[in-house]
Amino acid sequence: MLTEYIQQVHADCKNIYVSPTITMVLNKRGIKISRPRVARLMRKAKLRSIVKKKF
Repeated sequence: MLTEYIQQVHADCKNIYVSPTITMVLNKRGIKISRPRVARLMRKAKLRSIVKKKF
């Protein structure tokens, strides 16, 4: 169930958010979860953020 919430937030932000930001969004929505757990669930679901080049 937590993985579904993480996937939804990740998709809503166009796959840019990383685990600290997703953790902050979920905590604001009332879902208490830690950053390491979000990172672990993201790895398990094979979710990665899009990294933009600096130049």
